[in-house]
Amino acid sequence: NLKHLRPDSNCLQAMNLLDQDSDFKHSFRETLICHYLQLPANHDSFLRSKDSRFRKRLKRLQALADKAGLSAVEIDPDNFQPSQLPDLFLSLHLQRRKVKSCFELSAAQNFVVETLPALFEKRAIRACVLMDRDRIVAIDLYTTSHNSLCVWNGGFLEEFGYCSPGKLLINQGIKLAIALSADEFDFLRGGEIYKESWINKSRFIGQLEFVL
Repeated sequence: NLKHLRPDSNCLQAMNLLDQDSDFKHSFRETLICHYLQLPANHDSFLRSKDSRFRKRLKRLQALADKAGLSAVEIDPDNFQPSQLPDLFLSLHLQRRKVKSCFELSAAQNFVVETLPALFEKRAIRACVLMDRDRIVAIDLYTTSHNSLCVWNGGFLEEFGYCSPGKLLINQGIKLAIALSADEFDFLRGGEIYKESWINKSRFIGQLEFVL
């Protein structure tokens, strides 16, 4: 059983080819919805596609951040040491204890420590942060594909919750995706309500079952 696959994935296409040439059979069942933003040509076009309430709310959050001296930017291997990324991510992510996180487990933390630096260095992982002058107070990490920037995980210091760092970083992530000429800003699996105000498309992912 392989979970969380897109119907247009290379894996599913390979299964279809095997079905044609042998007795090898598989079945695919849709299980989860995924929301994503089909990206326009520029950020202004994205804002124009949203209603006035969304634009006013985002403008208010940006004004709060500006007043506090906060700025949302991308960090990359040229200006941030890759070996420091795991500690930064885990410290900010685990600040938020309202929802139980898989990263409280040592195995998950080891995974982050072992994989993030190399992926970040070759830019398979991208990172946007909220800066309080020289201090990073929030982070969002994204994975990349051939045509999308995908929201993976993040966190922030609770003292900065008043300006909704998550929303500010989503907005910065959309700017980054457009700058990278991506087609999609993908929120990955899960139908959480907060995603609905940002997206304009949805699709299902599912489970592949096959027998050798």
